[in-house]
Amino acid sequence: ISKPDALEEWDRLTQDPEYSVNLTPVFRASVIDHCLLYAKLCADARGEAPMRADERRIFAGLRSELGLSPASQNKVKVAPKKVVSKWDKLG
Repeated sequence: ISKPDALEEWDRLTQDPEYSVNLTPVFRASVIDHCLLYAKLCADARGEAPMRADERRIFAGLRSELGLSPASQNKVKVAPKKVVSKWDKLG
């Protein structure tokens, strides 16, 4: 597993301003698993090591659970952005 690929994916998820607000410590293990499997997917794409079928199924399941696939994005509730009006600033 390429640690840079896994860390890049970790940074992408945890630093995304909209997605990261939904990540709580409860999801840490799932996000770690996703990042490690993402690194295996990258290695497979580079022809370094094939990703097993069971790993692909687990990766797909994690993507769905974490709202990272197009079909599952509508299932993830993004915290609403607070709109600050000019009246709020007076208070």
